[in-house]
Amino acid sequence: MKKKIDNNNSSKSSANSKKTEMKSLGASCVDAFLDENSASTQLCEDGLPNAIYIARLKKFYLDEGCSRLMKIFGYKNRMEIPRILKVAVSIGIKEAASDPKIADKCVNELMLITGQRAALTRAKKSIAAFKLRAGDVLGCRVTLRSNIMYEFLDRLVNIALPSVRDFRGFHLTQIDAAANFSFGLKEQIVFPEIVYDKIDKVRGMNITIVTTAKTREEAKALLEVFDFPFYN
Repeated sequence: MKKKIDNNNSSKSSANSKKTEMKSLGASCVDAFLDENSASTQLCEDGLPNAIYIARLKKFYLDEGCSRLMKIFGYKNRMEIPRILKVAVSIGIKEAASDPKIADKCVNELMLITGQRAALTRAKKSIAAFKLRAGDVLGCRVTLRSNIMYEFLDRLVNIALPSVRDFRGFHLTQIDAAANFSFGLKEQIVFPEIVYDKIDKVRGMNITIVTTAKTREEAKALLEVFDFPFYN
């Protein structure tokens, strides 16, 4: 019995020593990364795990965008600088009640565009005038945060918006009183992930960018840092 107890104690001590070694190695790796990328990881929203990979647009915001906004508005604290919290993308599907396969196609298209699985939105009430029953599919939506949000904004500003026909820019009135920016796209084919020959119908989408800005002017300046074009 004494031998068994000794063996158990030795195994526990070896396991504990391995855990402490792994923790020390992990801490040293994180410290080394933070020393090399101190400017980029200063305002990480998700803590240390998010410091492993930083999207290009997020790194640009942390390195240059924050200092630009501080000069414009004279912030004394970096925590006052507005930032983008999340991006919501949604597509309405009128034909989903008659053909359920259309909803699956829209979900797949939205997943290709955003890089995240979309969720279906369903009717909460039955409306006889619209031939609508509770539980019928009305569309699909996805909410983006952190690195995947910045990657979507990067493709949106640099690839999708320049491909829109007769696009002159956004207006300040598209920013609401809560400093959130909403706009719509008439065609999903402006994104390079969508192949025109493989879609059944050209559909639009609604995009809402939620910010921490307090005024419309702050939200506009924040969006201009990410190269969103405003004509007024």
